Amino acid sequence: MIKRTAVLLSVFVALSFPLKGEIFTFRVCHIPDTPWQTKVLIVNPGPENLLVQFHHIKTDGTENHSPMIVLSPGGSTTLKEETMGTGGMGWLRCVGEVSPAVILSYRYGDTKSICRFTLAADKTGTKWLLPLPAEGPSDWYGIAAANFGENAVDLTIEGIKNGYSIEQTTISIGTGEKLVDTLAHFFREMTFLRPEWLLITSSLPIPAPVGIAGNSCQDRHLFFTGQTVSPESEAQARWAIPHVAESNWDTSVDMINPDSSLPRKATLYRLYKTPCARPLADISLPPLQVRTFDLGKTGEPGPLIVNSRKPLVALLHYHYKGSPSVCSFFLHNQWSREWILPDSKENWLNWHGIAIGNPLSVPIEIILTAVGPDGPVATATRTVAPGSKWVGLAWQWFSDDEETAPDLSTVAYFMLQSDIQLSEPLLIAGNNAQDRHVFLPGIPVEKPDTFTKDGPALAGYWPTGGWRACRPEETGMDSAKLREARDYAANPAINTQGLLVIREGYVVAEQYFQGYDRNSIFESFSVAKSFSSCLIGISLDRGWIPDLDMPIYTVFPQWQQPDTPAIKKRITLRHLLTMTSGLRWNLDAPDYDLASMIASDDYLAYMLVQPMVHEPGTYWEYSSGGSALLSGIIHNTTGLSAEELANQYLFPQIGFKYAEWESDGAGNTATAWGLYTTLRQFAKFGYLYMNGGNWNENQVVPENYVVLSGQPVSASIDWYGFQWWLTPSLVGYENANLPDNLMIAWGKYTQQIFVMPDQHLLVLRFGHDLYSTTDQWDEVEFLKLILDAIKE
Repeated sequence: MIKRTAVLLSVFVALSFPLKGEIFTFRVCHIPDTPWQTKVLIVNPGPENLLVQFHHIKTDGTENHSPMIVLSPGGSTTLKEETMGTGGMGWLRCVGEVSPAVILSYRYGDTKSICRFTLAADKTGTKWLLPLPAEGPSDWYGIAAANFGENAVDLTIEGIKNGYSIEQTTISIGTGEKLVDTLAHFFREMTFLRPEWLLITSSLPIPAPVGIAGNSCQDRHLFFTGQTVSPESEAQARWAIPHVAESNWDTSVDMINPDSSLPRKATLYRLYKTPCARPLADISLPPLQVRTFDLGKTGEPGPLIVNSRKPLVALLHYHYKGSPSVCSFFLHNQWSREWILPDSKENWLNWHGIAIGNPLSVPIEIILTAVGPDGPVATATRTVAPGSKWVGLAWQWFSDDEETAPDLSTVAYFMLQSDIQLSEPLLIAGNNAQDRHVFLPGIPVEKPDTFTKDGPALAGYWPTGGWRACRPEETGMDSAKLREARDYAANPAINTQGLLVIREGYVVAEQYFQGYDRNSIFESFSVAKSFSSCLIGISLDRGWIPDLDMPIYTVFPQWQQPDTPAIKKRITLRHLLTMTSGLRWNLDAPDYDLASMIASDDYLAYMLVQPMVHEPGTYWEYSSGGSALLSGIIHNTTGLSAEELANQYLFPQIGFKYAEWESDGAGNTATAWGLYTTLRQFAKFGYLYMNGGNWNENQVVPENYVVLSGQPVSASIDWYGFQWWLTPSLVGYENANLPDNLMIAWGKYTQQIFVMPDQHLLVLRFGHDLYSTTDQWDEVEFLKLILDAIKE
């Protein structure tokens, strides 16, 4: 039977609710009828008061709201039946500076069956995964889902087993209704073919549905909020397992691949040595399959890391051997400097433990504060060593002797603060009989500063499919000093749009400004010149171009005529690459060659008729026109346009994806500018040069050509190489202690890729100085701050 509850969504009872700060909404898709008890614990981690109001939507469609509650900073409150009501559904509205931590609890009557999990603010989606746990005494399974929207929602529930869809049904949930039922009513064959997990798809966004597993005695239950299934992205998915329990426990992790067409892989890691972790096992996941990994068999006490590419889902299980006590919850790729661990207050839970894992290669100093209704009860600091964990009873954090330990009986939650970002800790509550346990993962306190990245450096890799990120300290850099560099670049007057710092092959810092983000497409301007130089190196390596001193008139029929001046026939490829061709190129108004060349619609034809103004090799002059001629040289020697050559011999080798590379009206690739992609994609090109043209044991560009590209034209022209800028091109470099072998791909308005091989460092800063206001972008000042972050 399908039960639905009508909701009158047009009623908005908050006329007296002052709108100060940000609004956070938490949806409770199911408030059970008696004998179930439903509670919500709310913790305010912010620096200002938090305003709280609960709206109960009854089964008859009417809506009640609680009196407004004011939570002081650090305060907490628990909403019970007298506030929330019974039956129906509801939503919690909070106004404050920081999102509160909200924990939903279900308990069946006065039994010892209690389940708790975190609610996420304002989170909706259209694709959700719910597991059907095989362990424990469960003999029935249910679903609760609600439609808080203004239009009906079609909810498709699909049962998956062994990689196949074995059951499917679609149910319409009207506006303001909820669905609560057991799977036996959806899938008549479930007794014989129990699905391993459910894929729930909605026609419109809904809050996370809830999965319920129970037994006929109603004294054992497991509740799960649905896990969103996200599309694949370049960002890695990395889950930290803080605690592999001892031999009297079973600890396992389920990896689920919700993709119906593509296989996925995951790797289990254990911290081994700086700067990388040691892989323990690879997990291969065909489409829609589940793989269970027994963590106890690794012989590793933890912490462990599971790394994969989205959209994998990770489910962690703890089972006390010989007991029906099972706790399972989803792992989340979350790292924070502050966590809330909500305490579990039930009369049959007589001990509370904490598990904190440090999967990094640096020690973490942690302050743990026990907070009661009247404020802090106790505070103590401990250091968790690299690659280790701290697991113990809560009172043991504060004292080595139980008799001198503080009284934690009134504690509502623990606040955990660390000097660097920490992965998800755990609170464990249990009883002496060891047959009842509640595991509660920590709730991160969101911070606006996400510039420096988090997590450990895993095993060595190549970023062909995407970059991995780790904490700067894992690569020998200081987070605080990196943030000083960010603060310099973040000055609005400088007009930075994106920053990216990569060391030892790992993204250690990244931030975007002015509405840009990781997926934004950037125009690179003259950064494309360095790409074009790379294509010349590839053409030389393959013999399509004989050598760097090839006279370029041999490539252009227009210059093979009897009236071609002899001086033009002395221009070599090396001259073009180093901006010393001697061809006329005027950047001064009113005779502005760049504008004239663009207007000509055929860049090659425009440059080939320009007169000579200097003997080749004797005078340096920055010339986009000279770089434009590289397009003709590539096409006339290889038979491919520069873009076609890149798409065959450069971009696939390094996994480079781009949105556009401009060409002129005659079809010539704009080898002087016009390449568009994301910062992370541009970084792959810089990484290729940082590794001497090698990519995963494939010499994409000849190493000697990469070396020549970073050497100055001559002793007197020491600021430029083969379409790359060098250290002396930076004003004030003499007193800055910058690397001698610094190479810069540099575009107009300071689109810059800084390549520093000796430091294993890659820095990208893309801005738009045309729109700068008062301050001048200073590359030297910025790079000094970045280099100062490298520890001795």
